[in-house]
Amino acid sequence: MGLAKASRLGNHCAALFIAWGGGRVLFSVVFMMLKEVSVPEDDAVGLAEATLRTDLWQLKQLYEKYIWAPAPVRAEMEAAGINLSRPDFYSESPTLADIETSYEYPAAGGDNGFPAYEDPQVFDDATITATVRQVIDHSRTFRAETTAETGFYWTNSQFTSIDALGYYGLIASHRPRRIVEIGSGFSTHVASAAIRDNEIACSLTCIDPEPRTDIEVLPNVNFLRQYIQNVPPSSVFADLEPGDIVFYDGSHTVKTGSDTVYFYLKLLPYLPRGVIVHAHDVFLPYPRPRSTIAAARISWSEQYLLMAHLHNTARYKVLYPSNYIAQRHPDLTAELLDGRVGPNGGSLWFRINES
Repeated sequence: MGLAKASRLGNHCAALFIAWGGGRVLFSVVFMMLKEVSVPEDDAVGLAEATLRTDLWQLKQLYEKYIWAPAPVRAEMEAAGINLSRPDFYSESPTLADIETSYEYPAAGGDNGFPAYEDPQVFDDATITATVRQVIDHSRTFRAETTAETGFYWTNSQFTSIDALGYYGLIASHRPRRIVEIGSGFSTHVASAAIRDNEIACSLTCIDPEPRTDIEVLPNVNFLRQYIQNVPPSSVFADLEPGDIVFYDGSHTVKTGSDTVYFYLKLLPYLPRGVIVHAHDVFLPYPRPRSTIAAARISWSEQYLLMAHLHNTARYKVLYPSNYIAQRHPDLTAELLDGRVGPNGGSLWFRINES
């Protein structure tokens, strides 16, 4: 008989989103470093049903006791890995009901949603397809030659497929003098390979407080081991030239003091003309896949802030939106991938058109 893990108050990591009585009360309670209990699989459902009502009552009491706790108590809770949030109109995170009734998704279900933010002035299909053709011409020879232990490989879950080929092809075609990555990872392997394979005289700088070991050993990569919020813009970005690249892949969260807010409000508006910019884990003009919000509980809001910038079409020109390409141009996508990997992507590349 298989085993299933049962959640019990006080002995399991839990995140519960609860509708209680006539009014909704949402609480996300995360218990860290607590013990898990394994029970026979056949008994798991019954155990959950038998204990759920009691657990909900207990959680509701704790929620009401601590949701408005003073700052010192809240600090203790957060240090223990516990966070509380609300489900009301002003909540920072969507409830399941919010997701299911959103204008971004079809009522009948489905993961991808509508192209709710489509604007032909922003997403100019002729420009996008021309860029894909350019990437195809400059990425035909790119092959993953390493394994999970040593570097880039096609089946990694973070940066591959349309995204990786786009990065490689844009470096090869634009031949930047400088690349600045905010964050580092598999993208850094791709950039390093593109610079090497195409014999480009390019300086690659990664702003990352904790780069992975396999990234640290790459040749000719400079590291600033800091959060982007602590890097004076003039020290890194002031002398960028047309064709240079700024590759942003941060926390994706729009909240007080976040790297995302800093990038979009303190850096992006001041980048010089001709610089090519990348944002990752965005799916414009579509919303995030519904499953990543509802099941994985990833409600990153970066792409909404990005879209607000992209409407300034005098300054920003969309070049290569991976999800758009995969959704709208399957034949072109197949030609780009050339059997190397399946289609997926969350990159969006754009160019600064004016200072």
